[in-house]
Amino acid sequence: MAFKPEKLSLEQLLRLVDQLSPGKQEELRIKLNDMAKNQTSLTSAHPFMDSHINIDSLAAEQGVPKRTTVKGLKGDFWPPDEDLDEFVTTLRMWRQESSGRK
Repeated sequence: MAFKPEKLSLEQLLRLVDQLSPGKQEELRIKLNDMAKNQTSLTSAHPFMDSHINIDSLAAEQGVPKRTTVKGLKGDFWPPDEDLDEFVTTLRMWRQESSGRK
């Protein structure tokens, strides 16, 4: 059965990656790092990305432990009793007020 790519949400992708063994997750990390090194379309489409990013170096710079899982990188800080839409509306209102627009 051939895999047909489709648009996945980050949540769906994390669930799929989480089903992989730690060894397979490491293989995926290495392959993604290699793909990022070989990606040329990003540099030609976006001049601000004129250098290739090494995922391992970036992770080390940001203090990410070597054996971090993809699931471990997912931010889970939003309080479940807080409405995201209400927050976005309030944030937009604050920005309008601070810019003097009404």
